Amino acid sequence: MAAPTARATRRFAAFLFTAIAIYGLWAIFLSIHTIVQQAPVRRHLWLALETLRQLPPDADVAAAQRSARLLVARWNQIYPHNPCGTGPAFVLAQDLPARHACLVSVGVQGDHLRVRAYDTQGYAMDNIYEALYPPPTPKVE
Repeated sequence: MAAPTARATRRFAAFLFTAIAIYGLWAIFLSIHTIVQQAPVRRHLWLALETLRQLPPDADVAAAQRSARLLVARWNQIYPHNPCGTGPAFVLAQDLPARHACLVSVGVQGDHLRVRAYDTQGYAMDNIYEALYPPPTPKVE
């Protein structure tokens, strides 16, 4: 078998470089698209985490459950729509639907309130990352 010509090698290198560049641009586009889609959920999680930081520790489980119901109702007044579709943006953990994309759930664990956000695919988001890199402060309407 004959060795490839210099012209064939250059054409192959150009094709390979073009394919890698297109793949890189596509990956950047998808990353930016995902970040933009998840921005409302990040704002919702930020609101939940900031509110929980300002609450005094609950004395008992009943007080935590009341607080969870009140917070979910209040937050749903501030952000009435789920960014991924219909339904509320905040739910109680026990009311979490099977398809829970773009939701923030509020639950009671012992006598503490716990929040968990779900991204556009329905996977749990990392609260620590969201606390370290909060989105811009939401405007309360």
